[in-house]
Amino acid sequence: MNRILVVSLLLPVSVVWDVAADEKSKDAKPAIVLPKDAKTVVLSYDPGAGGFVRKGEVPHLKIQADGRVTVTSVFDGTKKEGSLTAELGDKVAKGK
Repeated sequence: MNRILVVSLLLPVSVVWDVAADEKSKDAKPAIVLPKDAKTVVLSYDPGAGGFVRKGEVPHLKIQADGRVTVTSVFDGTKKEGSLTAELGDKVAKGK
């Protein structure tokens, strides 16, 4: 009788535990996989010219799969290039 009581008391706890574990696995984000071609643009941003005549090419900001960053001025078309560190690239990819 005591064994049945203990099992019947523990069964709902194990069901709740399994449901909570399933909820956490649904919230898990898939790993980010970058394209094999290093020159592929993986993130771009263009706020528009803001009423000015655009002199630079679209988009304003480009980040490539290898971490290279290009910013093009909408006013005079000049470009600035740089690269992301591995740590900063991870933060950008995770959105933090």
